[in-house]
Amino acid sequence: MWPMTQAFAAARGWQELSLACARLSWSSAQVIQARSAAIAAGTLAPAEAMRMVWEKPAAFALGMEKAMVAVSRSPDMAAAALAGIGPLNIKASANARRLTRRRKAR
Repeated sequence: MWPMTQAFAAARGWQELSLACARLSWSSAQVIQARSAAIAAGTLAPAEAMRMVWEKPAAFALGMEKAMVAVSRSPDMAAAALAGIGPLNIKASANARRLTRRRKAR
């Protein structure tokens, strides 16, 4: 049986991961909605279309790198997954802010 402090620490790691996944889902939904609306209206800039395609491989590669480093430092899988999802979260939330700000300005 684990001591309670270890159990709480393990639960906290998984809780942080689930919250990061929820944030990623929310930001991704905002980005998909904004870009879909721009595509439907015919106002999607070519630079945004390129960004839409090329940003994902870079974010996934950086996430994989961070997850591998986290695994090499600790056997905590929640921490590794959280490290791996971090770059995706950063990119998606930045896109959501940028696209939402642009839409509000119109």
